[in-house]
Amino acid sequence: MPPRFGVLWCPNWPVVVAGAGDDEAVVVLHANRVVALSRAAAALGVAAGMRRRQAQSCAPGARLVDHDPDRDGRAF
Repeated sequence: MPPRFGVLWCPNWPVVVAGAGDDEAVVVLHANRVVALSRAAAALGVAAGMRRRQAQSCAPGARLVDHDPDRDGRAF
């Protein structure tokens, strides 16, 4: 019998690790590009791949978080 394995994909895991509340706009950035965002930020018009300034113009009160894959991996 072949071995079984599972895959878990959580595209906004960095937002979860940042401790975002359900209604808090959080934007995770890497090289001045949005790599993950909360639902609240998406509701304000922020989208993955946006530049930092464009995301800030859509959601000026959003909390900006630097992307840290090591932190995200440890939290997982």
